[in-house]
Amino acid sequence: MRICKTFVGAAAGVLMFGALPALAQDAAEDPAVVDASADAEPESATPDDAAMMAVLSSMFAAEPLTEDQEKRLPLAKKIVDKMVPPGTYGEMMGSMFNKIIGPMMSEFEGASASDVAKQIGLDAGEIDLDSDQLAEVSALLDPAWQERRKLEMTTVQGAMGKMMTAMEPGVRAALSEAYAVYFDQKELTDIDAFFSTDSGVAFARKSFTMSSDPRFIAATMKALPDAMGALADMEEEVKTATAALPPLRGWADLSDEQRARLSELTGLSARELEEGMARAAEIRAEEVSEDIDTE
Repeated sequence: MRICKTFVGAAAGVLMFGALPALAQDAAEDPAVVDASADAEPESATPDDAAMMAVLSSMFAAEPLTEDQEKRLPLAKKIVDKMVPPGTYGEMMGSMFNKIIGPMMSEFEGASASDVAKQIGLDAGEIDLDSDQLAEVSALLDPAWQERRKLEMTTVQGAMGKMMTAMEPGVRAALSEAYAVYFDQKELTDIDAFFSTDSGVAFARKSFTMSSDPRFIAATMKALPDAMGALADMEEEVKTATAALPPLRGWADLSDEQRARLSELTGLSARELEEGMARAAEIRAEEVSEDIDTE
């Protein structure tokens, strides 16, 4: 299942930030949205997951609703019920999988060099086989590999649907609070009146469908080179901005008192710290060397 997690995360991101109408997207960026949706912890969460969610919740804690906002909340919920009827996210997941995620995953249906390498204890870079050879080796190592891929895709689709269905209640609650915060009573009344019309209902439902249109994904993919270029520029800018700072300390740079305190804090022996810091310095030096070679 080498690609499942990647696509699950991608789909969740697209749905969370692309499926809501533009106004809902802006509202969802408010801490109130994050706080409201963070209350429900998945039953399958590991201790590490739970700790991470607790940290994120504390980072984005929102102010409680004011008395006036609480009064507007019932009308806000009424509007959200029209915009996001129960089951909407599950429907969206099916539509998105059929239009976008499925075709993307199908590109990986062929025999995989990484899978073959993993099965014979090598790195993917050490495998130099063409597609036909990969298929033959895959059949030798796993006669059911093609069926396995198809079952993986079917399972992923079902899992993604369950994931989005599980997320929906929190999103609906957060969106309701956001509407109560961002709009006054008159604005909410006007919005509700519009969403009560045939055109309003059509707008609310089609806004979701439109957001899963392949045109949006294609535009995003087209912009990726420029986006990656911007990230590369940012990395260089960070290096330039921090160039005048003193280098990271090594074991030899620490006083006896500092070494003792570091050992006390980390629970590691002096030898473990010295060796570990030496390895870390070597890795940093290798990274710098690779950056220079790349340039």
